[in-house]
Amino acid sequence: MSQKTDWLIPDRLVLVQAWDQLSLDELRAINSESNALISAGTPMVHMIVDVTRVRKFPTNLREINAATRTTSPGQYGWTAMVTSNAVIRFVASVAVHAAGARVRMFEDAQAALRFLYEQDASLPQPVPAIPSPPEPPPA
Repeated sequence: MSQKTDWLIPDRLVLVQAWDQLSLDELRAINSESNALISAGTPMVHMIVDVTRVRKFPTNLREINAATRTTSPGQYGWTAMVTSNAVIRFVASVAVHAAGARVRMFEDAQAALRFLYEQDASLPQPVPAIPSPPEPPPA
């Protein structure tokens, strides 16, 4: 698996990090894991999805939409996507919007985190540090 989904702030902020090649099965796993966390969390639960180190990403929008569904729309806050890849930005934006979520794109994870704190004053202090995603293996 080239992804990790876990709490950055328990019950409030999910951090998804993906690297190398992200398959549809891994997107389904991310969706399942993040939906479970969001359902168990305290509204509003936000997400940072860091795909800065993803080299290959599914691009079939129909398949991506089928793999990504929100199960707790009343608990779901913002999704902050972190990537500089234009294709991933487009595909992810369409998929997240289709899932009914609010999304904003960022070049780095710290900017995404600052945005979420600006949007939701109830997020606990101090602001946590975001771990770097693993380096993908050499191509």
